Amino acid sequence: MKKGLKLITLAMCMAITNTACGRSTSDVENTPDEKEQLLIWSYYETEAQANGLDKLTASFNKSQDKYQVSWEYVPMTEFDKKISRAYTEQELPDVVIIDNPDMKKFIQLDMFEDISEYASTLNLDTDYYEEVGS
Repeated sequence: MKKGLKLITLAMCMAITNTACGRSTSDVENTPDEKEQLLIWSYYETEAQANGLDKLTASFNKSQDKYQVSWEYVPMTEFDKKISRAYTEQELPDVVIIDNPDMKKFIQLDMFEDISEYASTLNLDTDYYEEVGS
């Protein structure tokens, strides 16, 4: 169950990144060299988690021409400190992948935006990442 929750959270983050950051092609014409760089921070530690995130980001990058997503491992023991420092320095990543209990405190500190209402309008269970459900 815990693994499934993390995968669903990751899929939702990737789907929202794709949707929330999107611009129409009439706004910007990107060539492969001009893709907007998006950074994900995660404290995923196991080889399976890292491989899964590698596969997901590679698949996302191949699926479109506007964004180039990469991810960075941040040790769980340093995550809160690094997020707080990045917030203070206005250098937060585009997406973070964290467990629900950790997310709430960052929303309460006004460091993260609560996107629950927006996410509820998406058909994440049917429209995105079919692989997550299996």
